Amino acid sequence: MTVRTGILAVIVGLLGLAVGASDAPARRATDQGGERRVAVEDHVYPWTSIGRINNSGRSFCTGVLIAPDRVLTAAHCLRSQVPGRAWAPPSAVHFLAGYRRGEYLAHSPAAAIAVAPAAPGEPARNADFAVVTLARPMTQRVQPLAVESFDSARWLADRKAGVHYAQAGYSSDRAHILTGAGACRIAGFLRAGKLFAHSCEAIHGDSGSPILVRRGNAYAVIGLHIASSRTGGRGLAISGETLQRGLHRLAGTLPQSPKR
Repeated sequence: MTVRTGILAVIVGLLGLAVGASDAPARRATDQGGERRVAVEDHVYPWTSIGRINNSGRSFCTGVLIAPDRVLTAAHCLRSQVPGRAWAPPSAVHFLAGYRRGEYLAHSPAAAIAVAPAAPGEPARNADFAVVTLARPMTQRVQPLAVESFDSARWLADRKAGVHYAQAGYSSDRAHILTGAGACRIAGFLRAGKLFAHSCEAIHGDSGSPILVRRGNAYAVIGLHIASSRTGGRGLAISGETLQRGLHRLAGTLPQSPKR
């Protein structure tokens, strides 16, 4: 589906998007459309699949497990803390699944990092995601989530069916617990369907957090949050379809996964 230019202009104007580091000034979570971020049961599926990405011990974002030893997150979360260097070395990146106040279900440093390349002539934001290969696969308590090839056609079908979405991450104002927003809505697709605007109340620290949908008894990742509005209440995510294509392109560059 092609969203009309007028709608696009409204979405872009409402977003006022800015990708921010997790060490930006914290703010309290606010109500969003009658919803409010709340602590989620991080020891229960599917929330166990979400964890905190620590970069050099000085910044953090959120990541989601998509294979026993692979985590999907926003690429800008993996920027190097060393001036003049583009990306953090794997040894500086750690994933803590089910992190809560210093404790976690499973933990591993990164063994490799693969950043999705933007297509020629496209802005980097269209491909602002990366795959972190872990040095150790996660335990059986931490189950990976599938990435759904979510596009505007699937969104329209979900709208007719009254389907809602959820998001959870480690916001900078509650950095040591996983908080989530339920009943999120998608406002529309941007940049030829590569991105979509959403109403999940995500702020700094939530970058790399998944937008989830429940299909039957299973949950799937339909988008990856990469940017928030300056005033909160609006966000931008990479669509599941874009993620699927990017993961396919990266497949040949990723280390072979060991059997768990």
